[in-house]
Amino acid sequence: MNRAQRLARLLRVLAAIIAEPGLNPLELADRAGVSDRTLRRDLAQLRDLGYEVAYTSGYEVQEKLNLDGRSKRRRRTEADDALLQAVAQAVETAGLWRDTEGAGQPSARRAKPKRSGAAPIVLIPTGEDDPDFRYATSFGVETGLYIRFRDGDDVLVVSPLEIDNARSHSRATTIVEDRQAYVSDAWAELAARMLRERGFDAARVSPNLRAIHLEELRRHGVDA
Repeated sequence: MNRAQRLARLLRVLAAIIAEPGLNPLELADRAGVSDRTLRRDLAQLRDLGYEVAYTSGYEVQEKLNLDGRSKRRRRTEADDALLQAVAQAVETAGLWRDTEGAGQPSARRAKPKRSGAAPIVLIPTGEDDPDFRYATSFGVETGLYIRFRDGDDVLVVSPLEIDNARSHSRATTIVEDRQAYVSDAWAELAARMLRERGFDAARVSPNLRAIHLEELRRHGVDA
C-alpha cells in the first residue's frame, strides 16, 4: 500500500468517527471496512497525527469512540468535518482506498471499494456475563450464538429454554431457537453453516472466544 492509499484509509476511519460519534470498535471497523487489527493501528497513527481519538473507560467492545482535536488554538467546526468527509469520499471514489490486510486479489485502482467489506461478527458467549455478548445483544445467556452480518441484519440463536426471555430482552433483529446446537454445544458449527448460507467464509470474533470454538470455526472452513 502506498502513501496515498494509507492516507485515504486514515481519512475513511476519521470520517466514520465524525459522521457517527459513539461507535464501538467493532462498529467502527465495519463502517470503515477494515479489520480489527488495521483499525487499532490506524487509531494509533491518527493520535500520532494530533487527533485525540480516545476510548472511554470500560471493556474494549463496550467502549465508545470520541473525537476531539488536539489543537488548542482553534476548535474544530462543522465545516471542518464536512470537508474531511468530502475528501474521504473523493479518495474513495478515486479508488485510492482499500484495506489490503488479509485481502485476496487486489481490486482495480478505479473500482469503488465496498463500504461494508468487513467480515461478519460472530459471538459465542463464555458465560451469562460475557461482556461482548451482552453489549451486542442486550441479553445475557450461558450458551448461544450471535452473528451480525451488517447494520440491521443480525441474528441471535438461543436454546428453546431461553427463546421467550431473549425475545423479551434482546435487541437483535432476528431471534431464533436451535435445540440441536444447544444439546450438542455445536454453536461454532451452526455459525459456520449460517455464514456459508450467506456467502461468507470469514468472520471476526471476540478475543475472549474459547479456543475450542475458534478451532471448530476454522475446522468448518471459517477464516477467524
